[in-house]
Amino acid sequence: MRTTRAVAALAAAGCVASLGAATALGHSEVVSSSPRSGATLARTPATVTLRYDDPIQRIRAITVRRNGGPDLATSSRISPRDARRVTVTLKRPGPKKQNGTYRVRWRVTGVDGHTVTGLVAFRVKRP
Repeated sequence: MRTTRAVAALAAAGCVASLGAATALGHSEVVSSSPRSGATLARTPATVTLRYDDPIQRIRAITVRRNGGPDLATSSRISPRDARRVTVTLKRPGPKKQNGTYRVRWRVTGVDGHTVTGLVAFRVKRP
């Protein structure tokens, strides 16, 4: 009788563990960006594109800051043709104010209902 209960308890625990792992694997993650993370550019791009592995349901917040300064993002939107792609439009600082490290911090909700966050960083180094 004890063996049957022990086997049932282990089986139930295994099912719960596998459900948790499947849910964790389902969270949306950035699989690529343009500019790519770690890139060095000659000038500030007009837009930043984030590509996720799963469709995005809602943008909670996206900020783009150069050297910790004010937010340069003017708008962000999920592509109507591909909900895995988010485009962020940037204010372009003057030519002398472009150099530095740009950090794109995002917080989105995937179709699984979970809110996830992340960071993509690139540099601008004008000659």
